Amino acid sequence: MKKSFPLFLLLFLTSFCFSQTDTEEKLNPGGKRNLIAAGITIPSGDFSSTHFGGFSTIYAWSNNRFGLLTTMPAKKIGFTANSGIAYYFGKKETIGTGSYQYPAYIFLHIYAGVIYNAGKKVNICLTAGPAAGIYNSNTQFNTGASLQCNYYISPKIAITPGLIMMKETGSDAIWSGSVSAAMAF
Repeated sequence: MKKSFPLFLLLFLTSFCFSQTDTEEKLNPGGKRNLIAAGITIPSGDFSSTHFGGFSTIYAWSNNRFGLLTTMPAKKIGFTANSGIAYYFGKKETIGTGSYQYPAYIFLHIYAGVIYNAGKKVNICLTAGPAAGIYNSNTQFNTGASLQCNYYISPKIAITPGLIMMKETGSDAIWSGSVSAAMAF
C-alpha cells in the first residue's frame, strides 16, 4: 500500500494539471477586451438625398472576444457593449434661383447586445439601445441598432463593415452603411 501511494499521488496531480489547462484555454480564448474603430459612413435611402457620407468612431467592450483568438470560446455567443459617434455632412440643394445647405447630422449612441464568434478570425456584433441625434442645433433622443462584422487581418487589426439603423420618434428609420478599420487591445 505504501509503495503505490506515491504513484497514485503522481497520477492524481498530473490529471488535475491537464484538466485545469484545458478548461482555462476554453474560458480565456486569448482575445482582447477592448476595440476601437474609425471609418466612413454612407447614408442610404431618403437619408442619402440630404446628406453625404461622413465618419464614425466606436469604442466596444467584450470579455476576451476581440482580436485573433488562439482557441474558440467555450460559448460562441457572449455580451458586448459599445458607444460611439457618427457625423454626416449635409448636401447643398439648388431650387430655382435659391439654394439650401442641409445642416450636418450627428448621431451619438450607447448600445448593448451580443457578440457571436463565428471563427478565430471573425466575430459578429448585434447591438441596440438609446441614442441622441443632433440636427440644426436641436437634440432628439432616439433609439438605434448596429450590426457589425469584424474580420481580423492580424492579431489586433480588423476590417469592420457594418449597418446602422437610426430611429427618431415620429419618423421612419434612417439607414447607413459603414466601413471601418478596428484595433483590439
